[in-house]
Amino acid sequence: MSIDVDGRWHERRLPLFETIRKSYASYFAYFPDMLRATMPWLIIGPLAVGCGFWLQVSWMLEAIAEAQRGGKPGMPAMPLATTLLPHLGYLVLNIGIVSIAVAWHRRMIIGERPAPTDIHVVTGRFWRYVGVYLAIALICFTVIAVVAIPAFIGAQAFAKQFPQVVVGVAIVCGATILIFAVGIMCRLAPLLPARAIDDTTLTFRATWRRTRGNTWRLFWGIVACSVVPAVPLQILIVIAAQSLGVDPAPDSVIAHLVTIVVIPTAFYILIVPIFIGFLSLAYQHFFEQV
Repeated sequence: MSIDVDGRWHERRLPLFETIRKSYASYFAYFPDMLRATMPWLIIGPLAVGCGFWLQVSWMLEAIAEAQRGGKPGMPAMPLATTLLPHLGYLVLNIGIVSIAVAWHRRMIIGERPAPTDIHVVTGRFWRYVGVYLAIALICFTVIAVVAIPAFIGAQAFAKQFPQVVVGVAIVCGATILIFAVGIMCRLAPLLPARAIDDTTLTFRATWRRTRGNTWRLFWGIVACSVVPAVPLQILIVIAAQSLGVDPAPDSVIAHLVTIVVIPTAFYILIVPIFIGFLSLAYQHFFEQV
């Protein structure tokens, strides 16, 4: 992107395949640094998520055993603490992902090598990163609500007279809303690495203008660097889960827990820097090559 004499920004097209290639290449080139950035969370994340599910599954097995011993019929209500524990585990995991993202952005953009003790949770840049992420999510939610609520009200009004038309319109509206929300997220995503490297001058408006014409490039880059690496693991999880069967014995439950929860969580933590690297390179392309 370049600036004309009148101060307007011209589009700078993101080289999609080259950026994706560099994201993967940097991941393997800086692999020791990646391990240092993820090391504490490779232990904390799977433990937090796994313990939450283990306590929930243990309660369910105990409730089933109690019913089989002649207790009260039906499944009793799950305690609130047991219900919330898996969500707490995912909250801890997401905190870890943000910490890893901040460390990897800084490694990619300013060359700061991470240390295993760099948690980043106590730093201002961590919370600025979280704030920008929540702001982008709120913008996307607002766009969805502005379009979806009137569409829902209209669907309720005409559902009885034109049921098939309403269903078709709902599908089209839903797809359109989703595309707009994803597009907004992609266009504003380079704000995240900016906050990670303490660039607080970059605004939402400037980011929106400078990423103009690159919505699909950013979208497919994010997919290639986040969804694609996870596909082989999902296939292996399905195969492993089918081989383990549905035996409710404690040993089988532990095997399922490790296979379906603990290992995928650790793998997810390990591949996150690929996606983070793509955003770092996109930020450099749009804002450092001006």
